[in-house]
Amino acid sequence: MNHTIPEQSEPTRLDMYLTHTYPEFSRTFWQKKIKNNLVAVDGKNVTKHFEVGPGMRIDIAEKEPEEKKKSEMPEIEILTETDDYIVIDKPPGLLTHPNEHHPDEAAVSTWAKNHSPQVGEVGDNPELRPGIVHRLDRDVSGVMIIAKTPEFFEHLKLQFQNRTVQKQYFALAHGLDFEDVTDLAFRLQRNKKTGKMSALPESSSEGKEAKTAIEVETRYTSSTMLKILPKTGRTHQIRAHLFAKGNPIVGDKLYTSKNFITKLDEQLGRIFLHAYTITFANLEGSTKTYTALLPPKLKSFLETLKIKN
Repeated sequence: MNHTIPEQSEPTRLDMYLTHTYPEFSRTFWQKKIKNNLVAVDGKNVTKHFEVGPGMRIDIAEKEPEEKKKSEMPEIEILTETDDYIVIDKPPGLLTHPNEHHPDEAAVSTWAKNHSPQVGEVGDNPELRPGIVHRLDRDVSGVMIIAKTPEFFEHLKLQFQNRTVQKQYFALAHGLDFEDVTDLAFRLQRNKKTGKMSALPESSSEGKEAKTAIEVETRYTSSTMLKILPKTGRTHQIRAHLFAKGNPIVGDKLYTSKNFITKLDEQLGRIFLHAYTITFANLEGSTKTYTALLPPKLKSFLETLKIKN
């Protein structure tokens, strides 16, 4: 199938143009075809961000690539379930929801929709993120809430916006230079080249406000166990803040440098970051707290470390 962009068209991104021109297909559908080199502009494969304009020829291959074997859904522990929400203990390695890079991989949102079909109608974008109000990074484990009704989705969303939801994490960070209680307030801005969050001084006019409270739990010989209380909910906030401080999280492959990669990282094989508790108000106004205990792998790993005298 081929298409020539009309002369009166305004320049726009390729994926957005295709979604507008062929509304029977979702934007995710077009992004996947572009990524798999099934869309060419003037004979060349380009990215979804490529700007197209009048007179350009778009060729769309009909044949879909061979379907990749979907990743298996791991077992997910349900901590509690009500008529309004599900609270789970998310295992590491599981996406919160599919994305353009991993459209077919197992995800919390997929599990939730299969577990409770009504979830499929809930959320700002139920096609992509059914029931999802907040997220955990793929390699992070711990407590998560999934909304089962539109009413509770909006109720919980408002609490996150007002920063009344309280979350507590545990993290093992490289180094020992922590006060017993520390507040980090680096502003965060996504780096357009790397996609990572860059930390900026609190006084900077750029980036977004991000605040993280840290309390020392245990000091080991070369690392420190931390209780972390994020006051804002920016993408990769805890990881970027600790990296900016000079104490990246053990096992973090993204926010680190070669100076910090040690045997600890190799032995653990995952990031030592776990969402331990979450506190929020239900629809009746009662305060609810749910806890996901530290996974056995993280707990046993700590037992191999020597406590600093």
